[in-house]
Formats: sequence, structure tokens, C-alpha cells
Amino acid sequence: MRVGEPGEMEARSWRPAGRRWREAAGLIGLALVLAPWARGGLAQPDVHAQARPTPTAGPFVPGGSWRGLHSPKTEPLWTSGIAPRDRPCGEEARKVPARRGAVPPLCGVHGRWVDGAWTGWAVGEEGLLARYTDGAWRRVDDLAPRATAPKTYHLHDVFVVGPDDVWAVGWMEGDRGCEGCGVVLRYDGMRWQELDRYALGINSCVPPINALDLQQRRDGSWFGWAIGDKKPCLNGGAVVLEFDGTRWKWFRAPQLAENMHDLRIVSETEAWAVGEFGSESFYDGRGSRTGDWPLQGRSGAHDLFAVDLVDETYGWDGGVIGRLNRYDGNCHDDNPDTPCWFDNQANPIQDKAGQKVTNSVYAIDLLTRDQGWLVGAQDGRISLVAHFLQDRAWRKVAVVDDPGESLYGLVMLDPARGFAVGDEGTILAYVDAASTPSPTATASLTATRTPPPASPTPPATDTPPATDTPTATALATPEEPTATDVPPRPSASMTATATSTPQATPTATRTATPSPPARPTPGGHRGFVPVAFKRAGLRR
Repeated sequence: MRVGEPGEMEARSWRPAGRRWREAAGLIGLALVLAPWARGGLAQPDVHAQARPTPTAGPFVPGGSWRGLHSPKTEPLWTSGIAPRDRPCGEEARKVPARRGAVPPLCGVHGRWVDGAWTGWAVGEEGLLARYTDGAWRRVDDLAPRATAPKTYHLHDVFVVGPDDVWAVGWMEGDRGCEGCGVVLRYDGMRWQELDRYALGINSCVPPINALDLQQRRDGSWFGWAIGDKKPCLNGGAVVLEFDGTRWKWFRAPQLAENMHDLRIVSETEAWAVGEFGSESFYDGRGSRTGDWPLQGRSGAHDLFAVDLVDETYGWDGGVIGRLNRYDGNCHDDNPDTPCWFDNQANPIQDKAGQKVTNSVYAIDLLTRDQGWLVGAQDGRISLVAHFLQDRAWRKVAVVDDPGESLYGLVMLDPARGFAVGDEGTILAYVDAASTPSPTATASLTATRTPPPASPTPPATDTPPATDTPTATALATPEEPTATDVPPRPSASMTATATSTPQATPTATRTATPSPPARPTPGGHRGFVPVAFKRAGLRR
């Protein structure tokens, strides 16, 4: 008891003098220290407490592990196809020979919590689609080339607003009127629909679109941006599209002279985009730069493929050979001489032995200023997955049942769970060892065949019979019990009905939170071109 504490005088009044009492007090203290061991050992540390350090808590130590969920080695969702012929997922300025019999890559993944359960989508080249519902991933063949012929869709990014409101972007081939043009598609809960390029305000070609991001205003409406390549057929720099909550429109950004690969919205007035040759563009919707995407000073000369921020003054971007740059608020400095850019951190990724990792970085998802993950190109058939360690360091981790594939997309549901996608239709899952099961994951670990709908469904035409495909394990458990896939139920081609984006859902960001959101309210949307898809995919 320290001097000045309440009760000090009372303690002194009963404290006897003498050596015997001092020895007794020492023995009592020793007994109190050793008491937990007498009961079988000290209590186990709180894994979540270790996984959520404060800025002064030291290095971040993940409480779980990444595991290969679906890949050519483990329960593949696809077993054949044609690999991309050029720049897989829009990354790297390199040609990749087509590999007959190989599965195309998944490029993007995103999702959100709805009514206590997480629903997500993964998209990729050659119309690859996978949907996460009821605790498992299932392939969806709605955009398979045989269902969309003569068009073939190559999707590079996806954003889930709700179960019946999903956006995807990429490019397509097979359209004689606009071969190789960029596309925006929307899933309305029943079918995927392609947005008419003329509705975007573009009468010429639309360059490939590589990334999109949306955010919700306080009034419940949505806004967003999409960004892509630059082509001579479209004047005004790299293609930029703005979403006002009702429609997507072309936004002229003449300063963006290179292909742009990724973007992240911070607020309605701030966003970042990154691309070729170290291009970093900061959209500032305030003051003199309102309505522009100026190209800032470059952090380096290497191509950038990924960017994420947790708030206005902290974030990371990365790209070729493991180069990473950290943003710490330079563009918000009152000093006009402060350059508005990310600070170059060279190669901050290290393996457990302390060796630098120089694999290209393709996706970053930050949870807080102290926690985050990134994925990228494989090296020697070893997948690149790394977590933020502390300060300016990142640490590479091993993957259980590692498929050894390059990874292009990443989403963290929360600090305890996440998914990454990549080459050969690969899906990885991260599960914290101490995470609690989600409501849907505990309901049924084994999926069953979906019963036929109550109303008759017209027969499909020229659609190969669906076959069962193994699916994913439950999201919330670290073990890997498998589930039997629900094969897509064929149905007749349908005419798309345009609807607008719902306006009553809570904020959805790249890092989802497990609070159950309100269900969106459907409305009307303009500018869609009905696409007669031969239904061979999953249907709600």
C-alpha cells in the first residue's frame, strides 16, 4: 500500500513489528503468485487481444492462419478453361501465353454482412463467378462464355452493396461494335446485366475498367468511382467513371495519362487512385481542385497495382517487385511546400528470416493503422500473403495447403476472417483460431441440393447439364469440413429489367463489419442493355 492511499493509517494500526511477520507476509505473497500453477497452469492468453494491438502494443501477431480452400490442389470449383491471353486481371504490363486446360484467374472479391451473415462474390477472367452464401463458396455460370456467346466477359473487380445489388467491372471481347471495350455490369438478385456504354456518356470506345469502389452517404444514398486504362480512342486520359447513386457517367481526367489499376474512396470529397509508372492521383473535392483527379508527384517509377487507406491521413499502396509506399497525411499538410504523395518505403516486406520479399503486390486491405494484409505474385510456387507487422514493416506468412498461385484480390471481413483469390480459380481463407462461428456457418456445414422452385421454370436451351462441384468449408471454423456443392439450376434466357441502386443500406466499405445491416429497397435504374444470358448459374 502506497503512502497517501485511503486506509493507510488503518493498515499501520494493525501491522505488528518483528521479523516473523515480515517472513509470513513474504510467504503469503509467494503463495498468491504460485496459486494459478497449483490449479494447472496460468490462463491462456487472449488471442484476440494479441491480434488487436494498440499503437504501443508492439508488433501485430495474427491469431489465425491462411489456408487453401479451393485450388487445383484442393477441392477445385473449376477443372478446365482457358487462361488469360494478356495481362491477367489487368495487372503487369506483360503478355501471358494461353494455357489450354488451365483455369482462368479470379481477380476480385468483395462482400458484406446482411442479417448477421456474410454474402460475397468473386469475379475473374473468362466470366468466372463464385458466390459465398450459407457458409460456402459455389461457382456460378451465369457469365460463362457458353452462356454469353458471342461475348466473353473479363471481370477485374466487384463491389457488393447488398444481396440483390452487386457491381462488377472489366472488359469484353466478341462485341463487333466495341471489341475490347470496358464494361460495367450489375447483379440485381436474379441476373447480371451489362450497362450500355452510351448511357455512360461515351460515344467512342470504353477502355478496360480495372477497379471500382463505392461508399454510402449519411442519407443512405450511394456514390462511387471506377477507374481503368487509357486508350487513344477516348480523349481525356485514363477512363474514370463517377456514380452518383443512380447512374454511372464518364468523368474527364486529362491528367491521368497512364493506365490506372486501383482506387480507394476515403470520403465523398477524397479518394486515391494508383497506376502505371508510380502514378498516384488524389481526388480532392474541396477548394480549388473540386472535380478533378490531378496527378501528384510520383513516389517512384514502378507500376502500382493496389492502394488502401483507413482514414484521410493513413494508407499504403504497392506494386512491382514488392515496392510499397506509405501515406501519412502529406496532402493534408498546411505547408504548401509539402509534396502531396505517398512516402517511398522501398521493399518493406520480409520473410521470417528477415530476407526482403520482392514479389509484386496486387491487393491491400487495411483494418486499422496497426493491422492489415496484402497479397501478390507467387514465387517458386509459394503464394505471397503478408501482414502488417509494425511501423513500416510487413511480414510474409505461410499458407496451409498452399496452392502456390498468384493472388489478385483480397477482402477482410473483420480482423478474424478474410478471403483472397487468384490464378487457377484459387480461393484462400483466413480464420482466427479464436473466432466465433457466424450464424450461417453453424447452421449447416454441409450444403444440400437446392429444391426446385414452386413455380415451373422454362427449360434451358443449349446449356450443358450442370455437374456437382465441391465447395468451401464454413467460414467461421478453423477446421476444414467440406460441403457438397449445389449445382446451378438451368433456366431459360431472360430479359433484364433495369433497377436502381437501393438507397437504404448502411455503409459498406472494403472492410466489412459484422453489424447486421438493413435490407436494401429496390427501385428503378436507367441505362441497362438487356443481355440474353443462357441461365446455367446459381439463382436466388
